[in-house]
Amino acid sequence: MVNETVINSSAFLVDFWKFMPNPVLDGIGFIINLAKIAGILVIIYLIFLIVRALFRARAIKNIGTIMQNIMDINHKLDRLILILEKKHSGSEKDKGIKEEEVKGKKSKNKKRWNIFKR
Repeated sequence: MVNETVINSSAFLVDFWKFMPNPVLDGIGFIINLAKIAGILVIIYLIFLIVRALFRARAIKNIGTIMQNIMDINHKLDRLILILEKKHSGSEKDKGIKEEEVKGKKSKNKKRWNIFKR
């Protein structure tokens, strides 16, 4: 049988660090400091990402509101165009304008109003 002995890990590590040469300890200390700095930078970057996500969510919400307002304005303009076309066509018939003049005017007006239609 193999002689089983229990090794105290903390005592082993203390002895290990005591017998390490100084240049190795300085290098390990430098690496530990770099790891701390990298950890701090990662935390700062995560905070930046969270803040940026909040601002983007707000901007997307504002863009949605603006799009809804544009759709409402577009709908109102479409209704206004229809009302003006009906009013214009009704006034030409009431004034007793000759049929040829009415046809000429309608074609001009349709060209003008076609820019608003989809």
